[in-house]
Amino acid sequence: MNEKKKESLYAMIEAAIMLALTMALDMFAVIRMPYGGSVTICSLLPIIALSYRRGLKWGFGTGFVFGLLSMILGLDNLAYIAKDFGTLLIFFVFDYFLACTVLGFGGIFRNIIKRPYIALPLGAFVATSLRFLSYVISGFTIWRQVADYPTASLAALWYSITYNASYMIPEIIITVVAAGIVAGVVDLRKKRI
Repeated sequence: MNEKKKESLYAMIEAAIMLALTMALDMFAVIRMPYGGSVTICSLLPIIALSYRRGLKWGFGTGFVFGLLSMILGLDNLAYIAKDFGTLLIFFVFDYFLACTVLGFGGIFRNIIKRPYIALPLGAFVATSLRFLSYVISGFTIWRQVADYPTASLAALWYSITYNASYMIPEIIITVVAAGIVAGVVDLRKKRI
């Protein structure tokens, strides 16, 4: 097996391991919200670290697969949303595919900032903040359709921001702090860890 194929195989194995770790950590929520969302102990960090280690392509791809698996496991969340095609499409795109795929931005600063203990937490902040934004857009779309009064759009936006912030802000803080610790202890740039 040539070196390029071998390296690709290693990357694929790492992606599978990080995906499995993300899925496992995601199941153990510290706080689980009634309409979806939770605070976990670093469940997003494995994909963010993979993106930092292997590149954005691997991070986006693994994040997308995480979104697909999360969607399949989270179909019970469909109970509280309108069943028209447009709302369902926005729900699936923003609540699963985009919200998980953006975790691939975790490696965005690898080649820009040379200090890993700064680059990884900063990438984690960008990735998790984009995830929060994706959830806000999804929630706004869903709750705007539920509310039927003149200021419904503003109320739906405010509700979506506060609801999603209630679990995403702690999740962002936990992930960023953990990313700083991991980057300070483990050299993710090494060929083999």
